Amino acid sequence: MNTLNILPFEGLGDLRFGMLRTDVHSLLGEDFDRVSEGQPADMEVYDSIGLHLDYDKDDKLVFIEAVPPCNPIYTDIQLLRGTYQAVLTKLAKLGHTAVCDDQAYNFGELGFSLYVPSQLEGVSIYRQGYYDE
Repeated sequence: MNTLNILPFEGLGDLRFGMLRTDVHSLLGEDFDRVSEGQPADMEVYDSIGLHLDYDKDDKLVFIEAVPPCNPIYTDIQLLRGTYQAVLTKLAKLGHTAVCDDQAYNFGELGFSLYVPSQLEGVSIYRQGYYDE
């Protein structure tokens, strides 16, 4: 479960945006912690597999953050392996450019961001329109 392919605006691995919380629990199990982020629903943190999941008010999955030990991949590029500069270079060779916005490199056309406060720490994957709400 640690190496997962990003499907732009659709999800990560077998996780799909719009899945009900109960379906996610069936897939990943109940070994998570809830973290209140002041949002309508609580974020679920699966530390053992490196996933942070956020849901909307209808308990549907809308946002995924992957951190080690998770290994999110986009077209054979391991996004959490190596330096962020190397990852940016590989993505640029595929024709993708990022907008840098306060510690993150957002690839809006791909539906994910690299979180880089000082080094590459996580990948945020989101559904279409997530940041428009």
